[in-house]
Amino acid sequence: MNKGSYYLLSISAGYNALLGLLTSFLPEELLLALNVPANPLSILLIQILGAFFIGFAMINYLSKRSLIGGIYNKAIIMGNIAYHCIAAMVFIKFVLSDNLYGEVVILFTAMYLILGAGFLRLNFVMPKAQKA
Repeated sequence: MNKGSYYLLSISAGYNALLGLLTSFLPEELLLALNVPANPLSILLIQILGAFFIGFAMINYLSKRSLIGGIYNKAIIMGNIAYHCIAAMVFIKFVLSDNLYGEVVILFTAMYLILGAGFLRLNFVMPKAQKA
């Protein structure tokens, strides 16, 4: 077990679990906080997004003690890179193109940037050999 990948996967699992629980169980409240009309379709989409977050949280939590990095568990790394890096790019685009953002958007942007960079680094670093 590599401590770096263990902590990265644990933080990602916790972050995604928190987002998943919020979007699964509080979709109407989140839409209200974002000033988005709460209709049945938007509530459904937010709850499906919550299922996605919880799924990623489970994958990362259950694989945190696995050998990850370089060629090991490539599917987990690539899925996390795609998710976190694309989300970071979307948030950066939003921050640069819209003047109506607050501290929460900056926090989400920073979190996705940190996680995306961590998984990118993990992709190119071979894990250290385990002692028998």
